[in-house]
Amino acid sequence: MTTLDDFQSTFRAASGMPFHPESLSFANIALISDVNESVAQLLNDQVHQFLAAALPNSFEITTINSESYNSVANMLTAIEQLTPTTNLICTYRNLYNRNEDLPESLGTHVDVLTQRVDVPVLLLPRPDRVDLTRLSLQEVMAVTNHLSGDNHLISVAAHFTPEDGTLVLSHIEDEAAFKRYEQAIGRIPAIPTESSTSAIKSQLLHMAKQFISSCEHELGEQHFTIEKHVNFGKPLIEYKNLCSEHQVDLLVLNSKDADHVAMDGPAYELAVEMRNIPVLLL
Repeated sequence: MTTLDDFQSTFRAASGMPFHPESLSFANIALISDVNESVAQLLNDQVHQFLAAALPNSFEITTINSESYNSVANMLTAIEQLTPTTNLICTYRNLYNRNEDLPESLGTHVDVLTQRVDVPVLLLPRPDRVDLTRLSLQEVMAVTNHLSGDNHLISVAAHFTPEDGTLVLSHIEDEAAFKRYEQAIGRIPAIPTESSTSAIKSQLLHMAKQFISSCEHELGEQHFTIEKHVNFGKPLIEYKNLCSEHQVDLLVLNSKDADHVAMDGPAYELAVEMRNIPVLLL
């Protein structure tokens, strides 16, 4: 690949990936807490109230409280023993660290949970620091730096967007990473640097916009608004600004990386930073 035409041909081929919505169900939900049974029931009611706007069909919440497990291994076993199989797990950061302020971490329980279970994990603000009864669900934002082709992320985000709500589809290309590639291309004499990098930059944004247009077409009959944000920048800063600008009520992002045993780096940074916003980790 040595010419601008080669670059453009490759990117155009990759950009033709349409959105295919998935059929989803979240009828069986597990709520994991570090409180006793009576307090866990109050949390159950609050979580049910929060999710009811987005999940109008009937769903049941089973609580796994501090009386059900005393270690990470016991917690995983308790989840595996649930019948019927769980579709969604709800919990909050820093389980069993109620008396400590740990803004730099999600806690060991959550770190392991997000990687060891095959269902989405809804990470709520800590109930001893945020009044969960004040949570609402109106603005949902899907977050990724590779939006094109991510059918599951968009399908889940759309599923959790209530009627008359807003689904924000965001795609931020890392400006710093792109500049590194730009510098590398500049060292290859056979490639015209300025025109090539300009074309690549334009095509990267075009791919995301084209996929969003496909999403809008497929989700057009839904009773919610779709807004899009596609840009270059510093992802963490851009996403935090978008959360503030849109008053986002729920962030939806991928947390798994097939090449790593820990949570995806950018996803972890965002989940840690957004302490007062529910985050749905896929």
